[in-house]
Amino acid sequence: MKNGEKLGLKVGLLTGLVLIGYFLLMKAFGLAVHTELRLFNFFILFAGVFWTIKRHSAITRDHYNYFDTLGKGCMTAITAVGLFALFFLLYLNLDTQFMLDLKQYSTFGKYLTPATATAVVALEGFASGMIIAYMSLSYVRRVRPATGDDAQATAKSRDHIWLD
Repeated sequence: MKNGEKLGLKVGLLTGLVLIGYFLLMKAFGLAVHTELRLFNFFILFAGVFWTIKRHSAITRDHYNYFDTLGKGCMTAITAVGLFALFFLLYLNLDTQFMLDLKQYSTFGKYLTPATATAVVALEGFASGMIIAYMSLSYVRRVRPATGDDAQATAKSRDHIWLD
């Protein structure tokens, strides 16, 4: 893959699947109605976006572009949150008992529908993702990887083949 064109999409899909897996795990343990546990979604999203930005910065070290790298991080966040939001909308429409539980435990429960609950989750995720991308980019830009054959060999040995 030349200059990591599909990196944001691939890592975003993987991050979205991890978010879905985390939700299903929480549902299996009966903890899905505890909305405060959504905080861990932030850390999952952070890991995906930060890794994308760090990897894209390493791939493009010779012709680094701030906005292109920021775009890769935002693409990761949009893909991950979009995939999770689609899943969440389908899930809420299928599991009506879970929707009723959310209404019961939520502050604005009487106004919740599957669409509004999904919109809240999506907006929260998109906003978090953009903030994470911007913050991560500032960090990665400060800590630029070394150039040369040794740095390239080190970066290649750490990365999975499917992301190249």
